[in-house]
Amino acid sequence: MDIEKIKQMLLSNHNLILTGAPGTGKTYIAKEVAKAMRARYKIVQFHPSYDYTDFVEGLRPIKDGNSLGFQRTDGVFKKFCKEAAAYSASNDFMSIYQEIVEKVKNNTYQTYDTKRVNDRTLSLKKVKGIEQIVFRVDNDSYKTESIENAKKMFDQLINDGIYDIKSYKKDDLFDLVKKATDGATKTIDIAEYRWLLQKMLETYKTREERLFVFIIDEINRGEISKIFGELFYSIDSGYRGKKGMICTQYQNLIQKNDVFYDGFYIPENVYIIGTMNDIDRSVESMDFAMRRRFAWKEITVESRQNMLDEVDAWGNNGKPTQKVIEEIKIRMNNLNAAIIDKYNSDNLSQKEKIGLNKAYQIGAAYFLKYNLYNDFEALWENHLEGLLYEYLRGTPNIELKIERLKKAYNDKTKH
Repeated sequence: MDIEKIKQMLLSNHNLILTGAPGTGKTYIAKEVAKAMRARYKIVQFHPSYDYTDFVEGLRPIKDGNSLGFQRTDGVFKKFCKEAAAYSASNDFMSIYQEIVEKVKNNTYQTYDTKRVNDRTLSLKKVKGIEQIVFRVDNDSYKTESIENAKKMFDQLINDGIYDIKSYKKDDLFDLVKKATDGATKTIDIAEYRWLLQKMLETYKTREERLFVFIIDEINRGEISKIFGELFYSIDSGYRGKKGMICTQYQNLIQKNDVFYDGFYIPENVYIIGTMNDIDRSVESMDFAMRRRFAWKEITVESRQNMLDEVDAWGNNGKPTQKVIEEIKIRMNNLNAAIIDKYNSDNLSQKEKIGLNKAYQIGAAYFLKYNLYNDFEALWENHLEGLLYEYLRGTPNIELKIERLKKAYNDKTKH
């Protein structure tokens, strides 16, 4: 499975659905995509009882002394968006920094100016005709050092292992500091030099660390239109940010100090991945208007069979021998071929035909349970047979069909 391609799909569309047969590791892939984006992520699972108050906001009972009351409370997605909005705002430092740099370059800077970022003060001063960009925590005294001394200190920081910058050459990063100020900075504040470098790394080198991925497992098991409510509009990738601002059901109860006081919006650095099995009979259908707001990627059984080769996938019981894994793959392929009537299908009678499509094939995650027993018969009886009976419920000749599926499963010959 090409995680990089799926990552690019998500970055391009903001919203993505991973769909496919059971056991193909869709949730695992969603997490791997988030990690590849170096994003913060959160996972929730939709179910029939999940609603708007869980997801966006709602009234929750609170106890005040001996009395009970109700209080508006953010849902899990709104909390997530609030974190993303706050984190995005904390990175305004670099835009302010660049603003100062431009003023220095264009000689439009006054003798003294200060910009506040969180608890830090960013100042430019002229001392004896020399511009100094100063970074310091409020109320802390600052000191300046020559570029040569600053570089020596930076070398020491690297040697001490304070920064994990193995992929960046220290000279390149130091040159980045000089380049950003276009040589106008003659001295640099060492007291906050570490902070400056960290911010530069976050903004210029690891931009994707600012991204937030919200993963909704089994997205179609909830009543999606009711869960999203007014977000039906703002979830559209074209309306990310304040241009997609909407008033929620409890907008009149939001406090003035809330980032969403004027209306709720999904920040531009928030991405959504949903996972779903189309064949789950207990789920709600997703209407076409909601479907078009997502890009869709099918995760096939074939594309994920390689998880059987991964050591971590087998958990604490350990990975079987390669010979056993190859046998698992053959049995799995034969069974999945039988499910779609592609296994020894030349002389099949109408009674023997399974009549299912690829959405009903069984993914590798089911076959990972082999190491619970080290026995193929136990795997069939405890996990596969029951699932197949459920697939075929309500169809004629179930016993005959199950017998044919088991025959395919027990076939250790590669076809």
